[in-house]
Amino acid sequence: MRRHEKKAVKARQEGLLRPLCVVLVPARLEQSPLRERVDDLLTAPGAVRVEPAAFGYNTTARLPGRLPEAIAAGQAKRMPLRGEPRAIVAFEPRQYLLAGALLALYEGSELWYGGEDPSARWGELHEAALKRAALRFGGEPEQDPHERNRALWQRMEGLGVESGRLGSERARQ
Repeated sequence: MRRHEKKAVKARQEGLLRPLCVVLVPARLEQSPLRERVDDLLTAPGAVRVEPAAFGYNTTARLPGRLPEAIAAGQAKRMPLRGEPRAIVAFEPRQYLLAGALLALYEGSELWYGGEDPSARWGELHEAALKRAALRFGGEPEQDPHERNRALWQRMEGLGVESGRLGSERARQ
């Protein structure tokens, strides 16, 4: 076990790790219809942004055999998170490989999944994410991004992740 892993284990045992909401950002967020929704979630002090790897979710998911899972597990282990993930937010099926690796690494965390009905290409990942999801989102009526995220904000608060909304900032004072 590496030195930083030992420190993390000790901090976890002592309850010193800050609760986090890990937001897996879809590729090309600047042009995505999800941009405003993702940006709204990232205003929370307890939310952290995770960009896709340089080779992207598509490339990883297309690799043969167990290689995609192994790559995702390596990415999750190397991720420099400054806290303890309580929620992993995935917006599409291709993100499930990394989300699943993070869920395995941080056993107490839960998946929030917003993927829509995918093409046949990503059907298996979509089904796996649906089975694992503690919170489903994405079918809300078109409205303000913050209103669309209301259920996520409430769940974030319930998990002890500082949202900067709904009273979490008062609980820390």
